[in-house]
Amino acid sequence: MNLIVNIESISSKYLFAIINKSSEILILEWISCTVLIFFRTSELSIFKFSEIKLISTRFSKLEITSFDINLIKFKSFIPIALWKSKKIGKIDFPIKEFVPIQSPYITGPPVKTSEMFFGREEVLQKIYNNLRGIYQDNVLVLHGQRRTGKSSIIYQILNQKEVDFMRHYSTVLIDMQGLKSARTSRLCGKIYDKIYTVLSNKHKSFSINIDLPFNDSPIENLDDFFDYLYSHYPDDKILLLFDEFEGLIESIRDGRVDPTFLDSLRSWMQHKENLSFIIVGADQLRTMLKDYSSILFNIAQFISIGHLNEAEAIDLIKIPLKNKISFDDVSISRILDLTGRNAYYIQLVCNALVDRMNQVFRNKVTLVDIEKTIIEKITVFGNYFEHLWERSYNEERLVLIIITDRIDKTGDMVTIDEIIKAIKSFDKGKIDDRKVIEALNNLEDRDILCHEESGSTKYYKFLIDLFRIRIKESTNISDFIGS
Repeated sequence: MNLIVNIESISSKYLFAIINKSSEILILEWISCTVLIFFRTSELSIFKFSEIKLISTRFSKLEITSFDINLIKFKSFIPIALWKSKKIGKIDFPIKEFVPIQSPYITGPPVKTSEMFFGREEVLQKIYNNLRGIYQDNVLVLHGQRRTGKSSIIYQILNQKEVDFMRHYSTVLIDMQGLKSARTSRLCGKIYDKIYTVLSNKHKSFSINIDLPFNDSPIENLDDFFDYLYSHYPDDKILLLFDEFEGLIESIRDGRVDPTFLDSLRSWMQHKENLSFIIVGADQLRTMLKDYSSILFNIAQFISIGHLNEAEAIDLIKIPLKNKISFDDVSISRILDLTGRNAYYIQLVCNALVDRMNQVFRNKVTLVDIEKTIIEKITVFGNYFEHLWERSYNEERLVLIIITDRIDKTGDMVTIDEIIKAIKSFDKGKIDDRKVIEALNNLEDRDILCHEESGSTKYYKFLIDLFRIRIKESTNISDFIGS
């Protein structure tokens, strides 16, 4: 299709184009000597474009990195021209119908299949290398912040039955999140049921010829069950994966589960040759285990689960939408900053960006798309941060608010001296410098803040910038100090 455009005016703040069914431009005004024209093939429409950034004046490399569209919804459009001139000649462009995109991203439950599980090769290899010993297996504890992918890693272990290493085990998942209200008898009964199901699927003739009521003495019954398995099925190595293990400790604290269960668990770990264990929990699990007289702490190897590395994070952004949506380097960099390479938040943000692409009928994500999506979705994105905020002391909250305010005003990272000075201006010296430094260290340990060093000076920022935006939108410094 050929189109000749003549520019008549350069006085308008925005570019308007009214286009009829035959793609004939009826009215056109432009901004800053830059012309941007879109057209569609049906219905009379009015388009308004602003915040235009010119990338190339060569028609063979037309790119638009930043624009804001307020218009009647349409299905098919292409850029006709982006040119610093009062006249645009004949240009041929193919018309391509927009096809709605189905999001592949998983925004709630753990990733259970391999298709949307990216990276973690080093973590999985570390688990495999450390679990199985020459003479006996080791007990592993996987710990880290919430939403860092610990449960997803567990599901990958469950799924990797084809790996030679995993063929040695019958893997059994015990999800303590679903057993939070369970008492001792139900907990032991559920462990029995889970193991029975896995082994009966493995052995067609699997059966248990002992009476195990799990009523009066459930822990002893479970112990008898383990002994029976070892004597009748000695070649079956059972790998028990306890997810959300802090839920068990909370049940013991609340009196629902007999505290001697942990003593028995320690005994099984040390003496049952047919059992192996991986314990999974949030960052506070390590402290919880210490509180119980080192019942598990001094016999387990701890593996910290953090965020994805940069290459893994970029793969998670780009590969699921390959040939459907493209991201330029600037957009990818912004997503990495917003999410701190946290797999859960990458999936959350990218899922929201798919929704936006379907709304504006485009296949390329721009920086404006990302910022608009964050503004619209920050309340939804911020639900997880409520947990981090509630678990923070007042000194830590004040530090977070100060850093948020300083970054918002200057756009730069913040030094310790700047933080201390700002706090003193509000609290009149009630919080001493040591508490500020302690708060900063705690927030780094919890993967909320990170720092860079230049000489002897540390510069702080949020590891996940979404948290900063959430604090900015919901918290006022003066109101916080007053409360």
